[in-house]
Formats: sequence, structure tokens, C-alpha cells
Amino acid sequence: MSAPVTVAVPSGRATGLPSVHPVDPGRDAAVVQSWLAHPASSWWGMPDHDVDAVRAYLRAVGDDPAQQGWLLRRHGEPIAYAETYDPATVLLTDVWDAEPGDVGMHLLVAPPPAPVRRAVAVCTA
Repeated sequence: MSAPVTVAVPSGRATGLPSVHPVDPGRDAAVVQSWLAHPASSWWGMPDHDVDAVRAYLRAVGDDPAQQGWLLRRHGEPIAYAETYDPATVLLTDVWDAEPGDVGMHLLVAPPPAPVRRAVAVCTA
């Protein structure tokens, strides 16, 4: 993969579009760890990692020229973590015949906040 590129999609209050930033292990490890510890994230395989272990993991991803970690924010609040990688050298080397320009991606979406209860009125005649 080429050098990481910072991608920032404008996030206006009216549009709600997310912004995408390179992950900062020092700043972002705690929030990513909380998401990884959530039962819905068990498929990621890191539910028992503490913040220090997640910080080390995020640094390792960032130090690998074939990978990059990204934090997505909406209205300034973190909403997801994504990893992009070169499938010719990372993870899929034995199952995918990667071609130049191919990019793999993993996406971890933040667990939803507490459910919002809504009242529904049904009228019958």
C-alpha cells in the first residue's frame, strides 16, 4: 500500500456525513477498546484486550506500511474504527489472488447507545 492519506469528508450538522481520520493510538485506544469489549464485537477476537493491549495493536497496524487504521467521527463523536490493508501482503494471501490496487477493509461500528423507546398509537374505528 502507498503511504497513508488523510481523508476528511466534511461533516456538516445538516448532512451528518462522517469524517475519517488516521487513528491515534494514544488518543483513541480507550474508545476502540470499549467497542472491542462489547459482546457484539466478539468476532473481532479481542474482547479481553485492555487499553494498553489495544494501544499496542493500533500502533502495530500503523507501523505496518501495508495497513492503516482509521477513526470515523460524526459531529465530532467517534462512531467506528476501520482498517484498510493490502490483501496481497496482509491476511488474505492464501485465499485471494490480489491485484495491484486492491484494498481490504475491516469495519468495527460502535455499539449503539441504549435503545430508544417510542410510543406508538393505534386507532381503530
